[in-house]
Amino acid sequence: MGDTPNVYGQMAREGFEIGPQQTSLLLSKCHESLRTEIPDVLMAAMIFSFGQTFTDRPIPAVFAEGHGREPWDASIDLSNVVGWFTTIYPVFSGAEAQSSLVETVKLVKDGRRKVPDSGRPYFASRWLTEAGDKAFSRHWPLEITFNYLGQYQQLEREGALFTPVSDIAGEVKGATDGADVGPLTTCISLFEVSAVIIKGHLRFSFVFNQNMNHQAEIRQWIASCQHSLGTLIESLSVMSPEPTLSDFPLLSLTYDRLRLLAEEKLPQAGVGSIALVEDAYPCSPMQSGLLISTTKNSAFYAAYTLHEVKSRSGLPVDVTKLANAWKRMIEYHPMLRTIFVESVAQQDSLYDQVVLREVEFPVIVSEKDTEEDALAALSAPPLHQKDNSQLLHHFEVCTTKSGKAFCRLDISHVIMDGASLSILFRDLAMAYDGSRGSGEGPLYRNYIKHLQDQAIQPGIDYWKSYLSGVEPCHFPVLDDGDVAESKDLRYLRVKFGELAELQSLCDDQGVTIVNAIYAAWALTLRLYTASAEVTFGYLTSARDLEIQGISDVVGPVINIVPCRVNVDASTTLGDIMSLVQTDYLDSLEYRHIPLAEVQHALQLSDVALFNTAVSYRKLLPTLQNPPDLVFDECRPTYDPDEYNVSVNIEAGEDEMAIDLMYWSDTLSDGQAANVASTFTRALSNVLHYCNQPIAQLDHLGSWHHQQLCEWNGQMPEAVESCLHDLFKQQAVSRPDAPAVASWDMDFTYAELDDASTKLAHHIISLGVGVEDFVLVCFDKSAFAIVAMLAILKAGSVSVPLDPAHPDTALRL
Repeated sequence: MGDTPNVYGQMAREGFEIGPQQTSLLLSKCHESLRTEIPDVLMAAMIFSFGQTFTDRPIPAVFAEGHGREPWDASIDLSNVVGWFTTIYPVFSGAEAQSSLVETVKLVKDGRRKVPDSGRPYFASRWLTEAGDKAFSRHWPLEITFNYLGQYQQLEREGALFTPVSDIAGEVKGATDGADVGPLTTCISLFEVSAVIIKGHLRFSFVFNQNMNHQAEIRQWIASCQHSLGTLIESLSVMSPEPTLSDFPLLSLTYDRLRLLAEEKLPQAGVGSIALVEDAYPCSPMQSGLLISTTKNSAFYAAYTLHEVKSRSGLPVDVTKLANAWKRMIEYHPMLRTIFVESVAQQDSLYDQVVLREVEFPVIVSEKDTEEDALAALSAPPLHQKDNSQLLHHFEVCTTKSGKAFCRLDISHVIMDGASLSILFRDLAMAYDGSRGSGEGPLYRNYIKHLQDQAIQPGIDYWKSYLSGVEPCHFPVLDDGDVAESKDLRYLRVKFGELAELQSLCDDQGVTIVNAIYAAWALTLRLYTASAEVTFGYLTSARDLEIQGISDVVGPVINIVPCRVNVDASTTLGDIMSLVQTDYLDSLEYRHIPLAEVQHALQLSDVALFNTAVSYRKLLPTLQNPPDLVFDECRPTYDPDEYNVSVNIEAGEDEMAIDLMYWSDTLSDGQAANVASTFTRALSNVLHYCNQPIAQLDHLGSWHHQQLCEWNGQMPEAVESCLHDLFKQQAVSRPDAPAVASWDMDFTYAELDDASTKLAHHIISLGVGVEDFVLVCFDKSAFAIVAMLAILKAGSVSVPLDPAHPDTALRL
């Protein structure tokens, strides 16, 4: 155009219309194959025809106009507000847009979906900030703008008060009579294009400067656009459904990777067509960690619940109705239709989760003679899901001849957290009544989107500083020497009858009951690990964040984070509660950081920071008008994790259930009772002696006192001989009998006597004397016995140390 002013008085207008048949397809059927919108198809036809006409230049960006009335806050409603909210944002298609019409519409659709909030942030930054003006300076002048005006059916119905005289407001035109711009007004772009549907016909209009070069090619482009649009509408209307990259915006994909998902990963999971997929997105870091753990041991995180099902009305439970209600749960909660496949995305993740549109998963219903038989049938060993490409839940109902009903839900922690269970059973009861409406429930993808928006490095830096110099804190194995035939998860319900008093104390101290529980567990760890500094993990939830539907979504909205506590003998439990609270508040901003990333940053990937964890969950409040169905817990949730010992707390309005979960190869049942007693005693000390130094506290609970009395109820007959003298008697009477059998050495009584005597002479020569305390620190070895026996023969005292204890404890 040279120096010719680009004003509306110099504009020419060309365009075309398409008939009602193709317009009808444009309004509906042609979008089924690619999940497109009308502007996607219109812009694709315009862009593709431009590339076919003007082959001597790259395809420019098309700046799309939007109405800008999409609410950015749920509390805002702009539908009835008079004002100008228009946004303009660029859609880039690139050279690939010349390959085919269908590929072009995919690119346009993906390009439009990438623009956040329909272009409002871009538009505001571009025109209202200095930084935006500088960053997007190359976006001016605009070459092509496009505005789809939609339909004006309200102006077309019979008896309408207002009807359009000619052009619809917003249609592009020059400075003709009745125009809303003057002839000297500068155009915002070289080509202004609009489309509107009037009385069932699509009207496509182009406005451009009549002094512009290439007038013949411009009109050829417009004619080609009409042809391309008709062809595209017809092609899309008969295409099989096919996803594009923007259908899965949370996955970092290319079209090659998308084909890998559709043609390889989904068929391996038994999904025959990607058209059956509703959504796909990465796993949360917590989910990834859980999946890795279950790959190593399928017993981990395979939880199940067992409930008796009752009705408040006293009517018998309708099992068919209950089964249908569970099927409604699968429809309502997307996580119950989710499978996991090997990741195809470019993110650093091992698995992606795929939400299916529909699943067939029958509810198993059976009948037993008695309540005992029903509970026995439902208490079978848990199902260990070995294939993550299958649904990770299973629902079973068992009735008795007397009319009682029980249900068991097997569900993997990969798709739920503690709050999810409460939500599921609440919604199941509502679905049984018919009060859980149609449609779909809250989306877990919103939580994944939130995690993707969070910065990782500041959190890693925080946790590195918090854990600087930390030593692993491992609860010792206390199996009483019993060799477990199998590794079983066991639980012990811990009774603490002073919840109200503890809550009152916490209110007075300005802390929470969770802080008190963490302080009590820290003290328990100190007593069992002999370390003044302890570390354990605790589950933290993100359900307090402002994420749409987060409070009612089913899925693991959790992470496990470390709690490091200095339990020095001079410290009080009140001080510990305050410090734990301060650390918790400081870490809230970084609670989403994966523990594996923290350990990697600390170069501790090969060793666990801790092997105990605490979980605290506040139960959902009782509904004002509760549904008829009631689920009464028959036993605590079977919830196996990878930690040797876990404390799970569920707090209601008036009571608190504390369960000690432990693996049989870590604790014997008797030792578990001791740990539970120590923990309840620590809680009692928090309540009654929170201001006394820990060194002055009595840590023996009632169970311990009872056990000590039983052990010492009958005094054994005194033996007036030293231990090494008794050993010598055995060595004389049975010299060739085996005394020690170990992985590194075997000794007979004679050999052990000879070796320990030689070592006794040696340490005496080094200055060890009568009643000296001699430290012994050995890994499991036959020579540890040789050393201890030699110390006794030297007249000294043997003090065994465990090399597994922290260095700080050994230095004491």
